[in-house]
Amino acid sequence: MFILRTKLHMHVTCCLVTWQLVNHGVPDCVIERALNGISDFFDLTEEEKKDYEKKNSTDRIRWGLGFSPGDHEAVKREYLKVLPHPKFEGPAKPAGFREALEDYYQRNREVIINLAKAVSKTLGFEENYLEKKFELETGADVSAMNVYPPGCKPNTQIGLPAHYDPGYFGSLIQNVNGGLQLNYKQKWINLDMPSSAFFIKIGDHAEVHAY
Repeated sequence: MFILRTKLHMHVTCCLVTWQLVNHGVPDCVIERALNGISDFFDLTEEEKKDYEKKNSTDRIRWGLGFSPGDHEAVKREYLKVLPHPKFEGPAKPAGFREALEDYYQRNREVIINLAKAVSKTLGFEENYLEKKFELETGADVSAMNVYPPGCKPNTQIGLPAHYDPGYFGSLIQNVNGGLQLNYKQKWINLDMPSSAFFIKIGDHAEVHAY
């Protein structure tokens, strides 16, 4: 299974509020094309994917294994990262993948901007407060596409280790139901959500600006 994460970078954040978003206006066919394109990318040969292996910190497209350098045997994860905004760049292969991703990101960003307006009003500010405060129009977005292969050896970690995601809003979609899990009262539970739903998380900026 794989999960696509998109987040808008501001400063720092921690997970504070999460919910599932449906009826968001992004057509199912746009989401399906993006997910199919991601699957087709990970099906490329390793040599083809290595064209996007990280070479320096300024790379706008990065492919790799694991979570941190050298841990790919312990953490079974393959990933592709791109920077969709302010200037989108995507992989040239497979055919049509770049266009499918760009279409998805443009529509997803409209949803995030509208969420920022709704949260601003909920907090008692003017509609464009958060959009202006965190310069969402010009701020950088980061998206990570992760695939977690089946059939791992015992004691092999599946998924990501504990980590910290900088950003204000984050949205996730997945191509299987139950792949994403939440830690609730020290127990991992499957997150059951429609295939076209966005899993939205808001960081501590919401709490800071509520007071």
